[in-house]
Amino acid sequence: MESAEFARKFEALPENLKREVADFIDFLLEKEKKKKEKEKERRTRGNGGI
Repeated sequence: MESAEFARKFEALPENLKREVADFIDFLLEKEKKKKEKEKERRTRGNGGI
């Protein structure tokens, strides 16, 4: 989905749903960040800590 299309649909939501969608997006971003940190940690550990 294009960001402009997403923004248009997001703005059309009632305020309570906007908060829920924003919280869910934050949750997904945090989950992805933790996943990348774990992958980086595994790669570092596999290289003898280098």
